[in-house]
Amino acid sequence: MEGDILKEVVDDLKSSFDEMGKFVKLPYENEAVEISEDNFHSIGEKGDGKIVFVDGGNTEILKSSNFSLQFVRIYYTIYLDNKRISNKKYEFYLLVKSFDNNGKIFFKTKIFGDRLIEGLEFDSFDKTLCVGKNRADVSFIGNVVRRFSELKVVHNVVDELSSGDVVVLDGSLDCKYSGEKEILDKIVENCNLKNVNIIGLSKTCELFTDKGNSMISALNAIQPVGSWYYYPIAKFSKKFDILFVKLNSKSKYIFRMDFVSEMNDKIEKVLSLLILNSKDPVFLGYPYGLIEADKMARVSNNELEMIKTKFMVKAGKDWDKINESLKTKDSHSVLDNIG
Repeated sequence: MEGDILKEVVDDLKSSFDEMGKFVKLPYENEAVEISEDNFHSIGEKGDGKIVFVDGGNTEILKSSNFSLQFVRIYYTIYLDNKRISNKKYEFYLLVKSFDNNGKIFFKTKIFGDRLIEGLEFDSFDKTLCVGKNRADVSFIGNVVRRFSELKVVHNVVDELSSGDVVVLDGSLDCKYSGEKEILDKIVENCNLKNVNIIGLSKTCELFTDKGNSMISALNAIQPVGSWYYYPIAKFSKKFDILFVKLNSKSKYIFRMDFVSEMNDKIEKVLSLLILNSKDPVFLGYPYGLIEADKMARVSNNELEMIKTKFMVKAGKDWDKINESLKTKDSHSVLDNIG
């Protein structure tokens, strides 16, 4: 019986790949360009210059309904001729607390440690932070602060770079949160002044075709042999543009890459630099600099437990009072542990 049901599921899944679609569907105004084999372009390996990779990680230490204490780490590494020449790590504790602001609940942040950004305030009903009609979760503010901190590191590190160098952010250049666009605009302005290229490389891509299929799957079905980039996908009226790229001929992965529109004539040089950094068998076709940045920025579960223990010891007799406030959020975990 179960085998028959699973067979039905498989057949239904297979049918969804019958028609891939002709255009990409984007969440903003654009004129889509028809998907075509003519839009694949080969990539050479002639790049020179420095390339910077930036990533961040955060983990929650304590959470109640009205506060969240998190640990945040931002890391960057600089490569030249495919060798690391510099790297730096920033770490801080982030305390997010709710407060009343003229009858509305806001979240305010305070940083303890490397002060990459000053204290921020967020409306708990900011549409860029909410899920549906619910108030934003206090924990989610940690992700926003981490993103803003990554951008701040990019802004700072551009001053160390020269004309033609490249900065790579993990993820897209889409501005999801209130205040993010203003930060990114300043970075782009600084990059343009120094002729530094900034891109975002996404490990996952949620763009669909006009038939509801994955854009990655559509390209995978018609891709040529070798390493390549696919461009254009649409005529953008935005400051940023998108292409898709396969950075190693033996790789099975295709990535979305966001870039500043003014970089059009520099794309091949930037991609040739990325190709040179994407030969590690650990993740063939993905830049090793991003692997390093992810590894160094990530906060492991073991590290989280150690941080929690240190915090409990430092809190001393105040721990009982703090622990009482956590029970407003931890009842679900009791059910998870039953049985």
